[in-house]
Amino acid sequence: MKKFILTTVSMVFGLALFSGCVTTKGQTTGEYIDDSTMTTKVNAVILKDADAHYFKIDVTTTKGDVILQGIVNSRETEGRLVANVWEIKGVKSVKSLLKLKGETAGEYLDDSVITTKVNGEILKDADAHYLKIDVTSSKGEVVLQGFVNSRRTEARLIAKIRELSGVKSVQSFLKIQAK
Repeated sequence: MKKFILTTVSMVFGLALFSGCVTTKGQTTGEYIDDSTMTTKVNAVILKDADAHYFKIDVTTTKGDVILQGIVNSRETEGRLVANVWEIKGVKSVKSLLKLKGETAGEYLDDSVITTKVNGEILKDADAHYLKIDVTSSKGEVVLQGFVNSRRTEARLIAKIRELSGVKSVQSFLKIQAK
């Protein structure tokens, strides 16, 4: 009997170890590590740039899609960063939501309100999973990254988000992940 229990426990741990573990964002462990590695490389690019301020730029990576958000001193710095990020192996797209230093606090608050409203729409949608979708907004431009269960859910969310006050555009990097 003890041998049977030991064998059963060993099999359960073995299956858990070798199965495709999934993170809360809907990625496999390998995809999560790849995105983490890519984010680290992007952060290294930011650190190497003399005009960029590492602590003022956030990097989000999902399946090779990179979003830069934060503050830079000039559009030249932004252009240089974006160009250098494109040189990283595995980068599929780069979206810059970088703002120039000195932009008003009102714009920042407006974007925070838009992001909150978008998150509210995601929470209200029964088919969308709030924890699997990242939302960023800059100057009324909304970017969605993460996972949904169907293109129908994605289209419905985008339509609802476009109706929100202050939203100028919606760009989706959402991937399909079956339930």
